[in-house]
Amino acid sequence: MTKALALFALLASCAHTKSYDGYPVPTTKEDCMQLFRDIQDVQSTRRGLMNEMSQTTQAFEDGRMSRARFQKKREAWLESEGHHRRNVTFLYDIGYEYGCF
Repeated sequence: MTKALALFALLASCAHTKSYDGYPVPTTKEDCMQLFRDIQDVQSTRRGLMNEMSQTTQAFEDGRMSRARFQKKREAWLESEGHHRRNVTFLYDIGYEYGCF
């Protein structure tokens, strides 16, 4: 009986916490502010990675890096950028869908 009660309590608590594919649904101004902060964090990460890639490109153009190493770093950056771009798009979608914007 105790396990059943614990399971019911867990399910009941989950039912009250709405999420959008794992991200908490913003229902208050404070929630929207957290969403904005999360967006800014992702965008800041993207800017930092873009700056690193710009330095890598410059090193390659200056002859301080081999083509093979440049290509490897470029491919890693493209994969990372794609991941972060999808994440920030996901957060923007939530913001629009739930009225934060």
